[in-house]
Amino acid sequence: MKARIFAVIASLILLTHLPSARGQGTSFTYQGHLNSNGASAAGNFDFQFGLYTNVATGNLVTSLVTNSDIIVSNGLFTTALSFGNVFNGASCWLEIGVRTNGSTGAFMILTPRQMITPAPYAIMANSASNLLGTLPATQLSGALPASAVAGAFSNAVTFINATNIFVGNGFGLTTLLQTNYLYVTDSSVQEIGTANTFQNITTSTQLGNTGWGFSSTGVFTAQQNGIYLVQYQIEVQNGQSTASGVNIAFGARALLNSATEITGSESFINIPPAFGEGILTKSFLVAVIAGQTVSLQIASNATGTFAYIASGTFAGENYPGVTLTILRIQ
Repeated sequence: MKARIFAVIASLILLTHLPSARGQGTSFTYQGHLNSNGASAAGNFDFQFGLYTNVATGNLVTSLVTNSDIIVSNGLFTTALSFGNVFNGASCWLEIGVRTNGSTGAFMILTPRQMITPAPYAIMANSASNLLGTLPATQLSGALPASAVAGAFSNAVTFINATNIFVGNGFGLTTLLQTNYLYVTDSSVQEIGTANTFQNITTSTQLGNTGWGFSSTGVFTAQQNGIYLVQYQIEVQNGQSTASGVNIAFGARALLNSATEITGSESFINIPPAFGEGILTKSFLVAVIAGQTVSLQIASNATGTFAYIASGTFAGENYPGVTLTILRIQ
């Protein structure tokens, strides 16, 4: 018998890409027309199908499929094929072998191989409704609905855009980097020891502290990296008792790691005699790394009982001579 396929694919319906949408498997329907010696064949035949990577040579993609006892009527036949999940978008060619049903002889290979082309539903499934394997991140665009990003993330999530925000009351969020603060005061008299030389300002009372190492010597240690808003207020007094005395100058500043003057932290004031009083005050921002320290210092051109930090009393209330607030804002 001399046989060949005359009409190779009258209907080719790929269901390989639709299992998740319609519950179907990997089978598709193949319809063809078989001629024997130039005429339409009739009877029962065995068919063998192979899927290859090239029209003439190439590699066999997966195992051969043999369908036996297929009815051919007036040359027409229909059979179901399944090669498994092998259709990944690469071109494939179908090679067909045929022999009379019941024969033990070799299959007669029909040429040429036929290129597998997708049906319209398969084209749509390949591009839109279903996915086989991992979808590259480069193919994602637009806003994803909340349901698409639900669940736990095994890796760290980093926000790199200033518009990335959380909306809500924060319920369920844990181990967040909290905003911390320090609020300390001192009501003792602190005299200037050496003229024109900065000295540390001591603090004795903590009124609030979350995230700072406290020391009564006035040196405070940060426990978190961040940008901090620092504000101080220092009440100073000229201890000369008569108006015939001279003005006394006072200056204050903040240090990072007890060594580097923090830019923008400086303040200055001239206080008249006769127990004149004034306030050194400043607000500034500073970037601090965990483990670094912040401290306050003061200096004057006078010393001892003529130049000092003093607390005050008004309407029965005591007011500290020194207040310091540090607040992490970023």
